[in-house]
Amino acid sequence: MDSKYCVGFISIDCGIAEGSDYKDNTTGLLYTSDAKFIDTGINGKISSKFTSATLIPQLTNVRSFPEGAKNCYTLRPKNGKNNNYLIRAFFMYGNYDSKDQPPEFKLHLGVEEWDTVNITHSDKIVRREIIHVPKTDDIYVCLANTGSGTPFISALELRPLDNSTYTTESGSLELFTRVDVGSTTNETVRYKDDVFDRIWDPVSWDYWAPINSRYVSGTLSNNEYKPPSNVMSTAVIPGLDSLSLEFYWDTDDPSQQFYVYMYFAEVEQLEAGELREFKISLNGGSWRGPIVPEKMIPTTIWNTDSISAPGSLNFSISKTDNSTRPPILNALEIYSVKHFLQSPTGQNEVDAIKKIKSVYKVMKSSWQGDPCIPRDYLWDGLTCSDNGYDAPSIISLNLSSSNLTGRIDGSFSNLTSLQHLNLSWNNFIGSVPLALIKQADGGTLSLSLDGNPHLCKTSSCKWKNPIVPIVSCAVFVLVLLGVFAIFWIYKRKQRQEEKIMRQNNRNVSYSEIVSITGNFQQVIGKGGFGKVYSGHLSDGTQVAVKMLSSPSIHGSKQCRTEASFFIYISINLVSLLGYCDESPNMGLMYEYMANGNLQECLSGCIPLEYLHNGCKPPIIHRDVKTANILLDEKLQAKVADFGLSRCLTPENGNCLSGSNFSTAISGTPGYLDPEYYTSLRLDEKSDVYSFGIVLLELITGQPPIIKQGEESMLHIVQWVSPIIKRGEIRDIVDQRLQGDFDISSVGKAIDIAMACVTYSSTTRPTMSHVLLELKGCLNIEIAPERTRSMEEDNEKQANDSLEMIFVSTEIPKGPQER
Repeated sequence: MDSKYCVGFISIDCGIAEGSDYKDNTTGLLYTSDAKFIDTGINGKISSKFTSATLIPQLTNVRSFPEGAKNCYTLRPKNGKNNNYLIRAFFMYGNYDSKDQPPEFKLHLGVEEWDTVNITHSDKIVRREIIHVPKTDDIYVCLANTGSGTPFISALELRPLDNSTYTTESGSLELFTRVDVGSTTNETVRYKDDVFDRIWDPVSWDYWAPINSRYVSGTLSNNEYKPPSNVMSTAVIPGLDSLSLEFYWDTDDPSQQFYVYMYFAEVEQLEAGELREFKISLNGGSWRGPIVPEKMIPTTIWNTDSISAPGSLNFSISKTDNSTRPPILNALEIYSVKHFLQSPTGQNEVDAIKKIKSVYKVMKSSWQGDPCIPRDYLWDGLTCSDNGYDAPSIISLNLSSSNLTGRIDGSFSNLTSLQHLNLSWNNFIGSVPLALIKQADGGTLSLSLDGNPHLCKTSSCKWKNPIVPIVSCAVFVLVLLGVFAIFWIYKRKQRQEEKIMRQNNRNVSYSEIVSITGNFQQVIGKGGFGKVYSGHLSDGTQVAVKMLSSPSIHGSKQCRTEASFFIYISINLVSLLGYCDESPNMGLMYEYMANGNLQECLSGCIPLEYLHNGCKPPIIHRDVKTANILLDEKLQAKVADFGLSRCLTPENGNCLSGSNFSTAISGTPGYLDPEYYTSLRLDEKSDVYSFGIVLLELITGQPPIIKQGEESMLHIVQWVSPIIKRGEIRDIVDQRLQGDFDISSVGKAIDIAMACVTYSSTTRPTMSHVLLELKGCLNIEIAPERTRSMEEDNEKQANDSLEMIFVSTEIPKGPQER
């Protein structure tokens, strides 16, 4: 069969190890771990007592859910919402938990109950299958605990279907039976024989006689339903001199609706003058016909309107008066209608709350599936409107004391129906989004922000526009590089440095270091020098202790270089509080920087908020990167780690090296000047290149080396270059800014960054020129901010300050032969 039909298949073996996959020997389909589709659950394996050579591998593992009332898989098919999908789940208990207690639980699809899963025996295989058109891009398959044992699942599958098939007046189609009535092999048929991977179960009835074609032809699948050729090549006719094929099933609920699909194809060679013609009746009344099946070409007969009847539904396929041959039937599908009337929560609100969950890594067990529906499984901390069957809205969100950090994400503003928002007693920083302030000020939102000491809660906060911190940070980094020049002028030879350090009483014994760090208990960072440990002084002051990882000559030199550098000045540098030089134990003790480094912030926290003046740097740092810019509890930036730094030109013999030519390449991949890498010639333009990479990081939010799949990687310059050529500047800027920036300012900043990262150092600007240009970017951004700040200050004088207060496979039962 054409492999194009398996595009978009989702095949999940629930319970296998995260990251693992395998190709099924029977179908050839790739099954993957369920780890990326669900956040909860425990992997298990059925007892060896229930394994066999004929058991499909998907049934040998399970994922169980002993915790939580509802646990949900999230499937996102490529075709998205409003398309036809076959969704199938398998369950085999197999005494995986050694309790020998098969459970019963509910299965939900989307926001409503799908069916009950009742496991009566350990070796029983339960299969649930439905054809469904979802209203949202995400499809939730959830297991709900009913108190009758731990829910579990063996496998979960999704298959795209043709949208012109299996159509209904309303509702989804839950499988009642799908059978190959003329099977001669008694084998189940599925993919690759069935391009949609429907499962056809073989059935043999005493009063029906099997017939089959002498060969199997591809033409037997040639209609929109594409029945498998090997299913269609066999059929049944009436046996024991009966004139008709009859079957029925009981309907306990007279309102239950059904759709029936019958498949016919002539598989026998008829003689001249012979005719096979038949009609179909339902409960004694005419239903379809007359029908003359085509030679080796399928005909599918189905009801366009649902059928129902009290008691039972009785079908009879009988020949017409003109027919010389008995009626025929090749295959049969029956579905019951499942109505899903409840509309899910609006997609925009779902996207917003999921973004909040992702940004702040909210680990609440109930935060699965739809946030508002079913109402018995509402997400913890949410209150939703009750709009009957119409889509509910999130009207209240309480995330107080949830250990949330960073800026208040703009996604909160996308919860447009929100009336109450409680974000108190977290660790938010920066300013409150203007949209939330306006809502609170207008009385449409009750907002609580108590207990966030580093959060500015008024509309008069400076630098609300998020592009300003990016440019400001770039300027600040330049200033720091300039400060290096002043420090290096006072550098001394190694003996003088050690003497000065001892005179400053900064020597700390190794035993004290062990005590301060609690025997090196908590690692808070690492690098080429060694590991960094958290520690506390006797007065409770928290410190960071960097220990040399090995007693190499190179490492010792780096350690002394870095230590001596701090003797003269500590402005805008991480303060050196002490040093240890008891060979081979060497270490440096710094002030603790509570908010990590700039690199960590860019990868998942916030844009920076700094502003300073610039100057011309006369030294080469050699390791300019975001990881070497640390942030304290107030997000003040300070430079660290300059053991690799070198003077631009030797002066009075005080510099570490008299030459800028180095045989050892030093620096960090991604930031390293490519010309320096090839020529070993080091000058100030190498720092310019590294700074250009830092600037691109600040603008894009991307790391210097960007992963493209499992093995491929792309440098940030290679990533931005084609986008710039296309003129799509907005696609470069960090998406977390949500378009809130001045395009002319950011365009100018990108031009500066790209000028810094040209291959030839002679074409790169100087640091002083970069500083001048970045100040121009900053002026573009802050002009409207200053105007708005003045307007807000005037308005504030005329009004009271803003108050923000929170007010309070089991085979489904099929038809019976008659």
